Amino acid sequence: MSDTRNDFNTHWSDVRQVDVRVGAGYALFGNILLLAVLAFGDVSELGLQFSAVAIGANLLMWLWNDAGIRDVSVSTKDIAPELQDLAIVQEFRKAPWVMYRVLVLALHVTFATVLVIGALG
Repeated sequence: MSDTRNDFNTHWSDVRQVDVRVGAGYALFGNILLLAVLAFGDVSELGLQFSAVAIGANLLMWLWNDAGIRDVSVSTKDIAPELQDLAIVQEFRKAPWVMYRVLVLALHVTFATVLVIGALG
C-alpha cells in the first residue's frame, strides 16, 4: 500500500508543481499584456472596464497559483514512511508554504492595484 500511496502522491505533487509553474507564467504574461495595453493603448474611455478585467484576471490567477501551492504543501504530509529520513524530504517539509502563498497574494494585489491606478489615474 505504501508504494501505491507514494506513487500517487509523487504523481499528484508533480502535476500540481507544473500547475504552479504554468500559473506563474500565465500571471506574468497576463499582467505584461495588460500593462502593454495600458501603456500603448487608449483606455481613457474604458477605465472601469479595464480595471474590472485587471482585477478579475489577477483574482483568477491568484486562485490558480494559491491552490497549486496549497496542494504541493499538503503533499508533504503524505510522504512514504521509508522516505521520511531523506534530507530532501525534511527540507521540503520545512519550506515556508504560508509565506509563498502570502507573497503570491501580495504580488497579485500589487499588479491589480498598479493597473487600476494606471487605468483610472
